[in-house]
Formats: sequence, C-alpha cells, structure tokens
Amino acid sequence: MGQIQPAARHEEHKQLSRQVAKTTTVVTVGRSLMVLSGLTLVATVIVLLVATPLLVVFSLVLVPAAITVFMILGGLLAALGFCCDMHIFS
Repeated sequence: MGQIQPAARHEEHKQLSRQVAKTTTVVTVGRSLMVLSGLTLVATVIVLLVATPLLVVFSLVLVPAAITVFMILGGLLAALGFCCDMHIFS
C-alpha cells in the first residue's frame, strides 16, 4: 500500500507538468501570432498610405489604359470565339 501512493503522486505530477507544458506552448504560440498580426496590420496601413496618393495621381492615366486593354482583349477573345473553328479541340 505504501508503493501506491508515490505512484499516484508521480502520475499527478506527470499530468500537472503536461498541463503546464501545454499552457506554455499555447501562450507562446498565441503571442507569436498576435505579434505577426500586428506587424501585418502595420505593413498594410503603410502600403495603403503610400499607394493611395500614387493611385490618385496616376488614375488619369491608369483608368483609360485599363479600359483600352480590356476592350482589346475582349475584341480578340470575341474574334477568336466567332471566327475560329472549334472542332480542332474536340
């Protein structure tokens, strides 16, 4: 009967140390992820602060250029779709 008690204490100590290890791991991983989230947020805000004025200044050129590119691509795709014989691929 004297040997059962130390074994039970050993099991309790084992469970307690396992629980402490789990808690330590969760706290460490949680802190790391919070730091990474904060850095991502700061980087996003900085990029937006830099990119927004550039987009506003260059929008007079970018919008017509984008419209032109989409019109050209749309015309090419339509020409390919209406004119090409699609039986080659089947």
